[in-house]
This record gives sequence, structure tokens and C-alpha cells, in this order.
Amino acid sequence: MKYRWIVPDRENREDFKVIEYMIEGADKIYQYALEKAPKLSREMNIHGPSGEKRDRKKILANCFAGCIAESILIFRLNTYAKERQVYIQARPTVFDKDRDEDQVDILVWNRENDKIPAVSIEVRSSYGAVQNNRKRYREWFSIVGFYTSENKGRELVKDYYVTVIFNFPQKDMYEKMMNRRPIHLQLAAGCDSEFLKAHGTIDSLKNKGAKYRVVRPLLAGFPVDLVMDQMFERLGWQEKE
Repeated sequence: MKYRWIVPDRENREDFKVIEYMIEGADKIYQYALEKAPKLSREMNIHGPSGEKRDRKKILANCFAGCIAESILIFRLNTYAKERQVYIQARPTVFDKDRDEDQVDILVWNRENDKIPAVSIEVRSSYGAVQNNRKRYREWFSIVGFYTSENKGRELVKDYYVTVIFNFPQKDMYEKMMNRRPIHLQLAAGCDSEFLKAHGTIDSLKNKGAKYRVVRPLLAGFPVDLVMDQMFERLGWQEKE
């Protein structure tokens, strides 16, 4: 697995650094997603947030993308915790089809103090067909938070929201998955739910009947490593001596 750091808007926000990964078919994260996605897709609601019926191939590709996005965030979070010598660990949760609206993607906890409540993370995936990072972060994309919809009702509000951007059109995901082609993605930006409530706006994101709380543009939020620092502080920030 390869990565590089990019600065989407060096002229105005040199401090806003983004990590971009290339995940190849032989990587553990890729293999994990290939194994988990088919099982997960059979448990998913065939209807999207706006109530439209979704194609099974699209559901499978979405599940694969979700597994990749969650796994790479967990990998970065645990790696960053080791770099900072912080006793924090992240893990995925078990999907429960009967509690879809209450589902949590990732839990992060203090390994040395179980009295401190774990924090929850929701990972939202977006797709960037046009390779223009400056416009992605200044104009096109958002941090997508909690939502309500006619089909799913009200979603459980998580502690943190992180946006991941895949560097290709969404329609290409199924073909990439089936042919084990490399996946390029960015850990774009994030924020906590209180920031969303204070600074977010309402957007349907082209899903009829849905209302999302979003922060736009991405540069109005925080780099993902800074969001992780906020999590560590919330969880006690216990550094190794």
C-alpha cells in the first residue's frame, strides 16, 4: 500500500494537508473488503435514502467501497496513535440489519481507561471523476453529517464524521473490484457533530426526501489528522512516557 501527502490549496491553506492512498489487490485491506463486501451486501436495505430501489451490483460495489473507506481510516487512526504514542485504538463494528438507522461504522476507545466512553465515527464516501484537488476542497465536496429521510427516518448522530474521496467515478467501482484494480482515495476532511450543528447547512445531496447536515466546502472543516487529535484529547490523550 502506497501513500503520499498533498496540499489541495497551497496558496491559501498550506496547513491543510491530505493523505492519499493507493490500495492494491494484494494488500490486506483490499482482501478484507473483497471478503466482507458480499456478506454485507446481502444484509443491506435494497432501497436508498430517498426510497429508490438499488441494483444489486451497485449495492455490492457500495459495500466494497465502504469497507475500503472504513478500513483505511482505521489503519491511519491506529498508525497515527502509535506515532503520537497515545493509548487509543479504533475498530469496526458489526453490522446489524435490524438496526440500520443506529449503525456505527467505527468505535475509538482508550485502551487504558475503559471508564471513558468510546467515540463513534461515520465515514462518508464521495467520488471525484475530475482530478482537480483545489476545486474539490474549495468548491465541490462537503463533509456529510447526520440526516433524515422519508425511507430511513432519523439516523443516529455520531460523534465524528469523515469524508473519503475516491479518485474516480462511482460507476467504475464495480469493475475495479471485480478485476482487482488499484483503488486511489483521499482521507479528505472531517469534524465533530457539534461543529456540524453550529456551522453546517441542510442539503438533499440529490436524494429526494432526504435532509443532510453538511459543511461545505471541505476546507471549512478540518484535516483528518487534526480530527484524530481532537478524538485523542476527548479520550484522555494518554501519551507514552
